[in-house]
Amino acid sequence: MDPSSGDAARLFDALHHSGFLYEFIGICQMGAAFLLLVPPTALLGACVYLPIIAGIEVITTTMDFRGTWVITSLMLLGCVPLLCRDYHRIKYIVVPAAPPASLDPARTGG
Repeated sequence: MDPSSGDAARLFDALHHSGFLYEFIGICQMGAAFLLLVPPTALLGACVYLPIIAGIEVITTTMDFRGTWVITSLMLLGCVPLLCRDYHRIKYIVVPAAPPASLDPARTGG
């Protein structure tokens, strides 16, 4: 089978011909990489990187990319500890906080 006629080749050909989308994905990846390398912005970089690598993971696992899904899976798993390390900073986004006692109708009787 000719590798240039597979689903993956058609996907990359469509991305390349879509215009700015191919470059936009690359710019986002480079931006996330820069943010990850600078310690004060590493959490923001991990938050930007997670949806990017999750999308790539979906593409590589659903299409015939042979061994690439292993690499992208490891890259996705590598992002998880970065987010877990700063869970105390993002837990208010992930898990909604309980309302303050002064606003809780059950405690105020109203």
